[in-house]
Amino acid sequence: MTMLEIVESGRKLSVDDLARVEQSIGRPLPEQYGAFLLAHNGGRPRPNLIDIHGADFKGTDISVFHGIDDSTESCDLLWNLEVLEGCKDNKLLPIACDSGGNIFMLDLSKEHHGEVLYFDSAEVPPRPYFLAKDFNGFLAQIRDWTPEELADIQASLEATAD
Repeated sequence: MTMLEIVESGRKLSVDDLARVEQSIGRPLPEQYGAFLLAHNGGRPRPNLIDIHGADFKGTDISVFHGIDDSTESCDLLWNLEVLEGCKDNKLLPIACDSGGNIFMLDLSKEHHGEVLYFDSAEVPPRPYFLAKDFNGFLAQIRDWTPEELADIQASLEATAD
């Protein structure tokens, strides 16, 4: 098993930064996710593949974890919360995206607080796929690409280049 590394993290956060986010969203952040933000404040995971069980495709990459006050708007946690329709009303926090723009969400409802979901935007309305009961369980599922998966991607790229 490869150790998860986060590269290109944002600025160092304080507990006050987390409190500001919690005030903005009107709910407490799950403890595990808050600890992740304090340690990394977003960034790109290495490795970056996660399986999406129940989907028509096997898995996807995690392109970037959203951070607080990220200089790239589309990588900013609160910016994503504002622009993604239905997040606030459904008590969902967009925490990451894949390279296709699909979103990983943290459920902030009382019933499912801390669960991680994946939303495939190719489906209308986007369908949620359950990934983990908590943030650390989600992180534990991130894995390396197999040689077979890399070969399939290369073959697809070559086929579209022709």
